[in-house]
This record gives sequence, structure tokens and C-alpha cells, in this order.
Amino acid sequence: MSEFKSVWGFGGVKFTLGQKTVTFDFLHNKGEIEFEPELFEKRTFNKKNLVRLIGWDAVITVKLSNYKPDDYLSFFSLFDIINESYRTNTPFTIQPRFAAGVYYTLAITCYFKGKIKPEDIERYECGQELELKFYSVYQIPELPKVVNTFIPSYLLLESGGYLLLESGGKILKD
Repeated sequence: MSEFKSVWGFGGVKFTLGQKTVTFDFLHNKGEIEFEPELFEKRTFNKKNLVRLIGWDAVITVKLSNYKPDDYLSFFSLFDIINESYRTNTPFTIQPRFAAGVYYTLAITCYFKGKIKPEDIERYECGQELELKFYSVYQIPELPKVVNTFIPSYLLLESGGYLLLESGGKILKD
């Protein structure tokens, strides 16, 4: 029996700019990524359409939540990254479907363009949600072929053996 793997990964959202990093867990936060083609289109004299792919632009939409007592600190860390990015004219990296402990996750160099408007989830102070859009800096020539691949973690024992600490949710067999 093979194991299911999500295309472009599965998990929360991670933002990185230099030494600044903030991660939003996947329980209440969601990162979505879509790729839009840039095409060269021309119609010939005999009415034949010619279409050539120039490249793919990534558009990342994140839906972040402020439900728990310290969630606002993650929002402030993200605001610091966005502010620093604009101040220094430096793009930042987003891993829109990030999971800790995996070998590889999709990471896109982006910039932010849009509004920041936290929405109250009710008519009283109980939580907020924030939806943001980010755009890739670099166009890629092909769609990425990425799935999260888990790296098991082990503890080296005094006896020289190993103890499996994390299996990525896999059931272990003898």
C-alpha cells in the first residue's frame, strides 16, 4: 500500500527574511498556491492561434488566524518581515504549505502587494482572521514537482543503538 502525498506539500505557512522567521501552524492557518501562466499569443494570417509559454508566476494566498492568546505576536512578526522587505527592497521567502521535519517543501521568493485588514470573526472580541496575497519575484519555466518528504528523527543511545523519536505519522512495522 502506498502512502498519499499532497502535491506542493501540506502544512502551515512559514515566512523568512534574513534571520527573521515566523511560522503559522496548519491547525488554524492555511496557505494556498496557484501558478498563473504568462503566454505569448499570436494569430497567423490563416487564423491559426499560436500559443507559447513564457513562464509561470506564483500567487500565494494565506489565511491566518488570531484566536489564541499569543497569536497576535506571530502577526507582529509577519508585519516586521513585510516592513523590513519594503524598507530594504528585499523580497522574502514563503513556504505556503510548510511542515517541520520534512526533507523538502516548496519555497517561493515573494513580495507583498495588497491590503492588510484583519477581520473580526464575531461581533465581540473573540478572534480575527487575515487574508493576504503574495506574488512571486521570479518566474519559473515549469510547474514544480514537489511533495513533502518526511525525514525521520532518531536519538543515538549510549548503547550505540537508535531510538526513533518521530515517524511522521507512519505506522512502524517489524
